[in-house]
Amino acid sequence: MRKLLIISAAIACAFSFGANAGEKSRSLTNEEKTNVEKAVKATLKDPDSATFKHTKLVLSGDGVVDRYCGMVNAKNSYGGYTGYSVFFVGITANKDGERVAIYLGPQEESDIAQQSVMEMCAKYGY
Repeated sequence: MRKLLIISAAIACAFSFGANAGEKSRSLTNEEKTNVEKAVKATLKDPDSATFKHTKLVLSGDGVVDRYCGMVNAKNSYGGYTGYSVFFVGITANKDGERVAIYLGPQEESDIAQQSVMEMCAKYGY
């Protein structure tokens, strides 16, 4: 648990600094922000309670799928807030050229799943 808290703190610090040197990043557009929030809310027990902390979008460079990490806090089934946790979303264009968000993780509520997502986010410059 202590390791998870340390990793969470490191990710939170990374969110305040943005992309690694040499990587391109930008703020989410309003449309992207709405799509990201919609994709994440679809996985929550109480989507209306969700609050988000957004950071810069680190551009993938492949021109196909940009990878985005943010943080969400929402109520659990007992009605209490769980605290901010990291999520991972892919942002790409659909066949009509519209930017869409695809929720990639975590797929379950566990410390191991959160740690995996944090490591993935760190890999992509968060």
